[in-house]
Amino acid sequence: MTDLELGRVEERGAPDFEHFASIQGRGALGAHEFPGKVGKAYTCVSPGEGMRQLPESERPREKLIAKGPQSLSDAELLALLISSGSKNASALQIARKMLDHLGGVQALGQSQFDDLVEMAGIGDAKATTIVAAFELARRHQSAAKLRSFFSCPSQIAEYLRPHLSHQPHEVFRVLLLNKANSLVGEKDLFRGGISSTCVDPLIVFRYAIQHRASKLILSHNHPSGDCHPSQCDYDITDRIVRIGQTMGVRVVDHVIVSNWGYYSFSEEGLINDILADHQEVEKKASLNRRHNLDAINGRRAFGGKA
Repeated sequence: MTDLELGRVEERGAPDFEHFASIQGRGALGAHEFPGKVGKAYTCVSPGEGMRQLPESERPREKLIAKGPQSLSDAELLALLISSGSKNASALQIARKMLDHLGGVQALGQSQFDDLVEMAGIGDAKATTIVAAFELARRHQSAAKLRSFFSCPSQIAEYLRPHLSHQPHEVFRVLLLNKANSLVGEKDLFRGGISSTCVDPLIVFRYAIQHRASKLILSHNHPSGDCHPSQCDYDITDRIVRIGQTMGVRVVDHVIVSNWGYYSFSEEGLINDILADHQEVEKKASLNRRHNLDAINGRRAFGGKA
């Protein structure tokens, strides 16, 4: 603005630049702020108004309706969940900052409620909407997969990953099968810390018996990303497999999953090793019982004490 133009404004009683600075944060400045004709030089758009300044065809909601959801970027889809912006940023700006801060959609999907509400522009309502949307997506992904029959460990792992891989702590999940390997039940039975979970075999088999399952699959996640089993993982698998043999409920596998892969006890031959060892132990125990019974019957035949 030239000195001459500034003088004309001041003659009309317009506020000076000090007053102009004090009202910038209140949103757009228009003719109601300055008496007389005001040019575009006086217009100041608040960051929170950013979505309204986009052409209608480029606004996420209108774009989705016209072109379909696949035409939207990750930030635009997230902006629709966020719905409204703050006084400092539009929903789209908040969405972009969230994705940049977290490192992308995958990290966003693994975020918990407490992680999201700490971000600028995200309150309880927006955080719960985002968490709910990703949980619904995980359930849809699982429902879309072949869930009635499991034929190999990789199929089990792919089914389990949406349930377990995003968890920040260990979750022990049990899948129940009938004789045809069809899924008849599934449940998270135990939750633990970052590196371990306390598992009670009694609860596992009570759940299996309640649903009349003939087979079961043990599973849990490793938040660290390393799927290799710990000694504790092997011990609880060994114990449950042996109990299952005694009770007539076969443990088909124990699958450990993470974002980067899976580990199958069955695929590595460990389930068969446990079963073979259990059968050897049972064989020796059976021979000992028979020997003891023969000895007792022999003493009875000669009139001795049993």
